[in-house]
Amino acid sequence: MQPESSFLRCEYRKENIRGLYSRRKFKKGEVVCTEVPTALLLKDNARTELDPVSCSNCYKVFYVKDLQSFRKCNLTPRCNALFCSNVCFNFALKGSEGSNSDVGWHNFTCVEVLGSLRTEQYFLEQDACQLATIILAKSISKVSASPTEIDREIAILSSRYSTDKLEIPMSDKFEKENGINHLMLYQNSIRQLRTRTFEFRPLLEESWLSKLGEFSNAIQKFLEQEFFLKLVTGIQVCVRAIEVDPSDNTAGITDSNSRISMNARVRLTLKDSYSKRGIMKKATDLCCIEKSIERLNSSLYCGALVSLLNHSCCPNIQLETTHRSKLGLRVKYVAIQNIFPDDILTVSYIPTQLDICSRKNQLIYHYGITCKCCKCLWENGGFEFSREDIVSMSHFAFDEYRFRDSLNLVKFGIKRWGRDEELFHIMGMIQLALGKWSKAHDIWRVEHFASGFSQSLKKQKRKDEAYLTRLSRSPSNLWHKFEPSFSKTWITLAAGAIWLLPSHNISKRTCEHWIVLAEKFASLQGGWCTNRHISVPTTDLPVHLIPELVDEWNLFVFSDLIPLAKQILTTSMFRKRLCVHDAFIVKYDASKGCDHLPIHRDQSEISVTIALNSNSDFSGGGGTMFPNLGITICPKIGEILLFRGDLEHSGFPINGGIRYIVAAFFYFDKET
Repeated sequence: MQPESSFLRCEYRKENIRGLYSRRKFKKGEVVCTEVPTALLLKDNARTELDPVSCSNCYKVFYVKDLQSFRKCNLTPRCNALFCSNVCFNFALKGSEGSNSDVGWHNFTCVEVLGSLRTEQYFLEQDACQLATIILAKSISKVSASPTEIDREIAILSSRYSTDKLEIPMSDKFEKENGINHLMLYQNSIRQLRTRTFEFRPLLEESWLSKLGEFSNAIQKFLEQEFFLKLVTGIQVCVRAIEVDPSDNTAGITDSNSRISMNARVRLTLKDSYSKRGIMKKATDLCCIEKSIERLNSSLYCGALVSLLNHSCCPNIQLETTHRSKLGLRVKYVAIQNIFPDDILTVSYIPTQLDICSRKNQLIYHYGITCKCCKCLWENGGFEFSREDIVSMSHFAFDEYRFRDSLNLVKFGIKRWGRDEELFHIMGMIQLALGKWSKAHDIWRVEHFASGFSQSLKKQKRKDEAYLTRLSRSPSNLWHKFEPSFSKTWITLAAGAIWLLPSHNISKRTCEHWIVLAEKFASLQGGWCTNRHISVPTTDLPVHLIPELVDEWNLFVFSDLIPLAKQILTTSMFRKRLCVHDAFIVKYDASKGCDHLPIHRDQSEISVTIALNSNSDFSGGGGTMFPNLGITICPKIGEILLFRGDLEHSGFPINGGIRYIVAAFFYFDKET
């Protein structure tokens, strides 16, 4: 557990039994704490050298192609355990320096010791038994030589994996109607778990005693029937599903809607003649790398803090994994809503996008509880909600791409509490997601809210004003810096979807000047922003906040980019004008881990990226990948890539150096 946990406290309360409460405010996207997994079941399915596998000790994720630098278990050739360093190898097989044992925990879980037990069907199907085996192996290795330490470790495990959630009187957790059916359903689930546990425990004890008899005292105490049964049952309640991949993507309940899926594949005509110039690459090899980056291994995780998290169908915490630590995999608790002091931390035990009946059945069957969060009350037809409930539910529905549900919640809130600026800001975001760009900006430009208190709405208004009005105030001496060429040439890379504008539309000197302005601004404000885009995190700076840069940007957009776009997008821009929704300078730095962007869609109708530095400044990739088209486009310095915002794309990873680009989102507005 990391120092951040000092901002949390564990507390027992009647309604939630025990829970984890916040001591201070956490903003959305902020890391609340990090935790070292007590046990983790990684579902490694490595097949090619680009597939990820993991260290059996620290759970660090790496690629099969890097196996030559890792050590294998030396107890038997049949064991598939891998270790990323000599430190992990020695800890797992020889014990830690400070322990009372010279035998590591892996000696208890290796196939050499467990033998055929590793292949028994009820062991493979029952994840709780596997996790219990790992947890007990680590405990025995740590304290086996000291009887007093054994009792202390058992007490710690009993407290950590307490089954108090399973011992609540029926009247507290089950609805009176159909209560008997609910209880029978839950009891059947627990009965199956206990049956498997009773079958597994003596076989595990026999395997351990036959191979590791010198630890018989510790083994018999840790495998005492009542304790082992409570441990497995507690793990079944406390374990959480996470997703682990080498690119540090979000982890949580496995969800098919983790990003917007396409209703139909985009079919476009590619002009292959331009691939000879090296602009566009047929990405058979690049696509498999990107798929490997996006592949998620759904795994099960146990930890000291996660066992304290309560359930909510509208949670405020999301579990994410990080591999940046030299010590291996860590689990981050990230706020997905604003958390205030004394708020209980909640995570969803089940996929939140299920309908209420499915969620209810899964909670009863697996955990013996029913949820009474604001989301469940809303879907059950309730009407007594606080403003905070409506705001949190609308944000959560928006993050799950349930835009219509989010809009209904906002309308409910406005009807009840009148003109609320935060609700109107959310309404604008919903209109953007629904493709109603002009309507969204009209909502934000309503003069009635000009003197309001909503910080998010004020920021949006300032951004709109910066891009709409700065041109009229731009000094004429900017022309010599910008050097517009009014070039009318472009290359169509995908008909009606992707275009490349040559580098003479923006000079090399201008690109270098923009980088200097961005780095100077970053140094004054304490660094680059990393939390502006939660769903697709980037290291960037908003153009409109940099005074000198926004003036030059507006001049470039209105005098050069928009005239060219009108020629390219003749049909789309008929009696319309192209407006800036957002623009920012992005910095990819391989040394700091911000080396790529995952597959996503932009919040725009037309997107623009401008390469600000030479491809020789970085190595290993770069460029924009369009996976559905199987191409990656790598613009040279000053070249402009223009494409439809609804196309799925990603920032292809770099292996070294720094890459700078300008990313800009545009929308069509009616001419006035």
